[in-house]
Amino acid sequence: MRWCRSLIVALVVLHALPAAAADNDARGFVEQYIGSAKRIRADAALAPDQKNAQNRALLHDAYDFAGAPKAILGRHWAKATDDQQRRYLDQFEQYLVAAYGKRFDEVAANLAVTHISVEDKRTIVHSTSTIRQTEPTRIDWILVQPEGTQWRVTDVIVNGIGSVETMRQEFSAVLRANNGDIEGLLAALQHRTEAVVRAGD
Repeated sequence: MRWCRSLIVALVVLHALPAAAADNDARGFVEQYIGSAKRIRADAALAPDQKNAQNRALLHDAYDFAGAPKAILGRHWAKATDDQQRRYLDQFEQYLVAAYGKRFDEVAANLAVTHISVEDKRTIVHSTSTIRQTEPTRIDWILVQPEGTQWRVTDVIVNGIGSVETMRQEFSAVLRANNGDIEGLLAALQHRTEAVVRAGD
């Protein structure tokens, strides 16, 4: 019976190892992203355009560009031409770096990962940031890991408000105002990106 109990314990431990390894891997992925973003933004030797280029490169390695931008556009993605899809992805990336990069600056200094959870088969890395002793800002990183690839950030939820749903509503409103014309959305994204950049100068 003793050997049987030992075997059961061993099997339980072995079964738990992949999940624990995945948790540590996901946590390390987000912590590495946060650390890299902090270093770029704190580097006084970098000009604004250099920081922007490095942030875009960092985002390329971390964000789920294969799924999230298309999910945000919804049914309009299939209606867009190949050229419009290409320009949308490029404009989306610029907008993401400009708009959400600025928000990241506001919480980055004291941002730290707290724990990991799995909900509805999604891996969520939870982090918080406290600024001037106010109520902590909760930032949850929703991760996916396509088979054979590294983790990717598919959504960022700040105090319960998800970036994907926020952008889906914003983009849908612009498309409705332009009778579903993707060119109207592309122009609006460019305008918003330029406005954020000017405000940060």
